[in-house]
Amino acid sequence: MSTYPSRASVEKIRDDAVTALTAITENPKPNYSADGQSFSWAEYARMLQERIDWAADMLKKIDAESGDPGYAETVIV
Repeated sequence: MSTYPSRASVEKIRDDAVTALTAITENPKPNYSADGQSFSWAEYARMLQERIDWAADMLKKIDAESGDPGYAETVIV
């Protein structure tokens, strides 16, 4: 039994983060504040990149545990 999440779930997390990062990169928006809360698109992009990096590392661990050389992709922004 694996100690890691399923490969499919990690790939889904990675793919969703890549899609979101691509969208905000292609259509950048300004940072803003409303009702005392602020939103930073740069911070959001950093968080998405961290999620992509986490998924790449997790896929490597899953492959190592299963003995499969596998394939993990890291997106560099």
